[in-house]
Amino acid sequence: MSDYRTLDVWQLSHATRLEIYRLTASYPSSEQFGLISQTRRAASSITSNVAEGAGRGSRREYGRFLSYAIGSANETEDHLLLARDLGYLQPDTWRSITERLERIRSMLIRLRSYLLSAPNDAYPTTGNG
Repeated sequence: MSDYRTLDVWQLSHATRLEIYRLTASYPSSEQFGLISQTRRAASSITSNVAEGAGRGSRREYGRFLSYAIGSANETEDHLLLARDLGYLQPDTWRSITERLERIRSMLIRLRSYLLSAPNDAYPTTGNG
């Protein structure tokens, strides 16, 4: 697999992760080891699983790591929903970031489907979204 950083899904996930780091910096300090840490870890897990999967030796393994990334996107969204309900995020901010997470999930699902149905030597080189 070529550089995972060229994949559209990794780039969008990374930009979203950076935004989540900025957003969670404004949460109350009492959430430092709770919601802040959990949300950041879940958001980082999306890109990390794309990267780790890209380094695996088979499309099937890569697809498995993309499934983990999808789960991490769901977990991130759940943490952000809690933050919104606790008043840490404005509804418009929450809506914007969850729309991005929905796009990321869709891109991950398409990439996983492609990998699991493509010829053995086929890997995406750039793009995917």
